[in-house]
Amino acid sequence: MKVRVDQSICTGCELCVGMSPKLFKMSDALSAEAIREEVPRELVEECRDTADACPVLAIEVSGV
Repeated sequence: MKVRVDQSICTGCELCVGMSPKLFKMSDALSAEAIREEVPRELVEECRDTADACPVLAIEVSGV
């Protein structure tokens, strides 16, 4: 499974960073970004939950 953050719509609320600090971090532009594109198997469910919780749906998950 792959994940990315659409930084053009990310509001920088840091919800994803709080929920999944192993998957997301804040960029220099004050928006979130994925730490790595490929999600480790043990973090797949956490990643899906975090994507669903994003208030502006900026987290894009593929290959599920």
